[in-house]
Formats: sequence, structure tokens, C-alpha cells
Amino acid sequence: MAFFLLETLMKLVIGTLLTGKVVRKTSFGAFLAIKGETREGLIHVSRMRGNSQDLRRQRLNSIEIGEEMVVEISDLKKEGKIKRIALSEKLVHDDLVFKHMPLNEPIEGIVANVEEYGAFIVLPSWHMTGLLHVSKFTGSSNERHKRLSAMQIGDSVTVYVLEIEKREDEIKLSLSESPAEIADEEIAA
Repeated sequence: MAFFLLETLMKLVIGTLLTGKVVRKTSFGAFLAIKGETREGLIHVSRMRGNSQDLRRQRLNSIEIGEEMVVEISDLKKEGKIKRIALSEKLVHDDLVFKHMPLNEPIEGIVANVEEYGAFIVLPSWHMTGLLHVSKFTGSSNERHKRLSAMQIGDSVTVYVLEIEKREDEIKLSLSESPAEIADEEIAA
């Protein structure tokens, strides 16, 4: 018994990957049972996978009681005799996505939001959102803005991942035209 307890305590280190089972959900996150622990760990909605608030909220809504999740211990706090275990699905998921997401290859996306400076595109197969900046459209400035304003929420679009900024949690996209064409047009403009 003492060996098992020691083994469990040794595993609870920030950065440790583990599997937990969802035991309850709230509006702010999900509590996971961790094998060998009497305390549950919390994955706050801000630490769910995805790089936008909407994707993280969708993830929370899709989680089922009893579901197993791979998570990373992001923080441990001891307040008196109570140990709080903060978990993150985001660290595990986003690291894998940023490592394996292909650059300059076509990816299917869905327009999630359109702003004057660009469109936010959800990449469903990666559970991430990227920005298609208006400057990444081809044509003159007027043509670019017309093409952007023609985009509607829910439209399907083929995009290329130009750049991933892990530190900023950003994915920069271009339309399916080759990135070299866009660079040539930017120089000409």
C-alpha cells in the first residue's frame, strides 16, 4: 500500500501526461478522476483543446461523463490539506497539432467569422482556427476586400497554412492560390 501511494505521489508532477476519466462537468470545465488519487483534477474550459474560445467551449460541450482523456498536469497547489490538481488538454493537443499540421498544403476549412481585416477559418480536422488575412487574397486592394466581404459564415473554403506561431497560438492562412503568387502580387501592389 505504501509503495502504491509513493508511486502516485511521484507521478503528480507538473508536465506529467496521464489519462483521466470524466466524472462531472460544469459550465467552467470538467473534473477527471485520476487513478490512485482521491482528489479529482480540473480541466478549466480555457485549458481545453483548440486555439479559440468557441472551439474550447464546443469541446467542453462534447465531453461525456465516463470519457477518458489524455491530459497534462499544468499546476499543483496545496492549500492546507487540500491538493488542487489543474489539468490541461490544450498543452497535449496543441503541441501535437503544431508539430504535425502541414504547411503549404490544402486544408478544408469553414468560415467562422468575418471581420474587416480577414476571416477566421475553423479547420475541423485539426480542431483549430486560423486567420485568413485580407492581404492573403489575390488582386488589388478593392478586389481583396470584395472577396472578403463575399465570404459568409458557414462557407467551405480551401486554405493553406502559411505559418504557425505557437507562442501566440495563431495559425496564419492563405487562400488556395500558391503562397508564391500572393507574395508576387504583394510586391506588385
